[in-house]
Amino acid sequence: MRLVGFSASAIVWIAVVTSTKPAHSQESCWAADCHLPATLCGRLTPGMAVFIGKEVSVAKLDCGAAQVTFSVEEPLWGLREGTRTATVRFADGYRKLNERVFLAVTPTKNGEYFHNQCGAGLILPADHDWVREFLQMLTHSTPATLAIRVVAANSYVPLPDARVQLTGAGHAFSGTTDPSGSFLIPTVPAGSYDLAVSKATFTIEQDQRRVSVLPGSCSPLTVRLNPASHIYGHIQDAAGNPIRKVQWFHLIGWSSEQNAQDYANSRIVETDAEGGFSIEGLMPGQYYLGANIWETPSPAQAPFPRTYYPGVPNRAKAVPLIILEGQSLNDIVFRLPDYGEKRRLEVRVVSADGLPVPNAIVEDGPVHDDAPVVSSIGEIKKTDQRGQASFDVWAMSEYRITARLVLPDSFYQSAVNRVAASTSTTWATVVLDRLWLRNSAK
Repeated sequence: MRLVGFSASAIVWIAVVTSTKPAHSQESCWAADCHLPATLCGRLTPGMAVFIGKEVSVAKLDCGAAQVTFSVEEPLWGLREGTRTATVRFADGYRKLNERVFLAVTPTKNGEYFHNQCGAGLILPADHDWVREFLQMLTHSTPATLAIRVVAANSYVPLPDARVQLTGAGHAFSGTTDPSGSFLIPTVPAGSYDLAVSKATFTIEQDQRRVSVLPGSCSPLTVRLNPASHIYGHIQDAAGNPIRKVQWFHLIGWSSEQNAQDYANSRIVETDAEGGFSIEGLMPGQYYLGANIWETPSPAQAPFPRTYYPGVPNRAKAVPLIILEGQSLNDIVFRLPDYGEKRRLEVRVVSADGLPVPNAIVEDGPVHDDAPVVSSIGEIKKTDQRGQASFDVWAMSEYRITARLVLPDSFYQSAVNRVAASTSTTWATVVLDRLWLRNSAK
């Protein structure tokens, strides 16, 4: 008879960082690109549930993901008592199996489990060497090595001098994080523990958490704390009217040492129905608020010319927002200047042989920092059956646009097209150079 791990019914799960890639979406599917440990201990993340089971059903999801239900033949660690089946979401795809498998997976809040190729899961044949190794560690209650890494939520900046306490099963460990934000406990008996992490001017949703430490594991645990500082304010047009429900304004952190954007401390800002915005959890430092001021063409941009707070066209004239340790800024009013009239921009996407391309995606292209006044078209549109898409844009601004066509087995991308400032309707033809349609149209 094999040992069964503790019941997980009382566990409150801590955020375990396994990947910084965005979540899957309808139009953007990310392939795994992770460097995983080559040892079993490094793949056993705190909080995982482990069992041996067999596939019962498979449901395909968006972006190649799959939801698979397994019968639980041998519960090994972290499953609720009496669990007979477990549903696992495989974010990076799933290959149908007809054999018994070993699974180490990450619990989710809805009672299911999660697996990806960036450390959130492990699936192996039941006769794999690692399975035998885990069963030996389980039988002998092999102690774990636990490195607790404390970071700021959102930016993942390491937090030194955070107080860490781990208690449970008659054991207690405590200390402070080093300059890299880490606290190492070389030997931890496997089991369930209370974890408390604290740091001045930072908050955590709950002061004390429960976490399971798997036998023989050595994978780090990442705990996120929220900086207490914030910026609250409003964004208005030139007449003082609120800019309501607009996404993609920017708050960029600025590194004075590198004289460049600090992407880890930069945020997307969205206004509410009254033109207000709130940005929580900010690290101390220097920030710039604005429209279209992100130093790269991604993420998407607000539909305005590049403008810095308090309403100027370049960073040299901008007023930085300074966040001091434990302090916040309230009642910031960012009033945009008068940008003048708008015009119609008609975009026509064609193939290399001149035929219209329906369902092509038209969007902003990259902009160099030394470019003249360049705005965002403000949205992403697909071309109609004539290969056309229309936008209302500022007359005073230039634009940089591109088009792409995504097919099941191919991808086509245009060059960046410059659209000059103009007071009248502007037509722009965008060519997908490698796409030839004339032969297929016959």
